[in-house]
Amino acid sequence: MEFFLTAEEKQRKNQYKEQMQELLDQMEPTGKIALTAKWDDNLGVIYVGTFGLGTVIKYETITDVQVKEEVKLITESTGKTKKKGVITRSVVGGVLFGPAGAIIGGATAKEKNETHSETRQEIVRTLVVVREDPYRPVLNFSYDSQLENKLRSILFNNQ
Repeated sequence: MEFFLTAEEKQRKNQYKEQMQELLDQMEPTGKIALTAKWDDNLGVIYVGTFGLGTVIKYETITDVQVKEEVKLITESTGKTKKKGVITRSVVGGVLFGPAGAIIGGATAKEKNETHSETRQEIVRTLVVVREDPYRPVLNFSYDSQLENKLRSILFNNQ
C-alpha cells in the first residue's frame, strides 16, 4: 500500500514506473497479438494489455508461466407453478359457506411446481506470470493461447 511507503520507497517506485514507461516508449514491436500483447525481441520487452492499461515485462525477469483453470458450475432453473383444484374448492366452499367460502376455498387450492434445472460446467483459464519484480512479482491475465506460447518461448530462452 502506497500510503505506508517511506519517501525513499515512493521515489524508487516512481523511478521504476518511469523506467517501464521509457521502455514502452522505445518499443518497436517485432510481433503482436491483436488486442492482447505486443513485443520487441530486440529490446527484450513484452507489453501485455490494451488501450494503455497494461504491463511492461522485461524478458529476463520472467521465471515461470502457468495456466490456472477454475471450473465453475452454473445451474439454471426454469419452471412454473400451477394451482390445482381451484374451481372445485371454490364451488364446494361457495355451496357450504357462501361467497366468502368460495374465496377461501379457491385460495386453499394446492400448488404444483414444475421446474427443470440444468447444470453446466464453465472452465475459466488464467495465465499466471511469475517474475523477478519488486512491485508486482505475480501477474494474472485472461487466457490466450498465443500469449501463452510467446511467454513460454521467452521463459525457455531465459533458461
